[in-house]
Amino acid sequence: MNPQDGVDYLLRALRHLRYALNRTDFFCVLVGDGDSRAELISQAAELGIADQVLFNRLHSDEDMVRYISTADICLDPNPSSPLNDVSTWIKVMEYMALGKPLVSFDLKRRGRRPVRRRSMSRQRRGEIRGGRRAIDGRSREARRDG
Repeated sequence: MNPQDGVDYLLRALRHLRYALNRTDFFCVLVGDGDSRAELISQAAELGIADQVLFNRLHSDEDMVRYISTADICLDPNPSSPLNDVSTWIKVMEYMALGKPLVSFDLKRRGRRPVRRRSMSRQRRGEIRGGRRAIDGRSREARRDG
């Protein structure tokens, strides 16, 4: 979890989901480590969502598969950048391999998307527009379909 990974955007979207949309039926597991991990844990507490977010370090490939397999939706909060625009991260391939719905920014690398896919977009000030609705919509679809 590093500055370019967009986890701060995700946390703000989860705050909106919790307080603006009054959703309490979610729990987000963020797996990994990095330079921003401690700051992101503090941010989650400041946003009032620490009880609905777990920051967990990766222990094994088996743990990762277990986390992804039990998720209703998967998130890739990487915002647009010269690197992110031309890269597809391994986590995205893992989500796709397990057939998980994915919410992400609409980056150049994404190209054409399946009809059911939703994406986040950024406003100039860096606020998420649409991402919080996409997370809300995906979680409602997962409950309906699951």
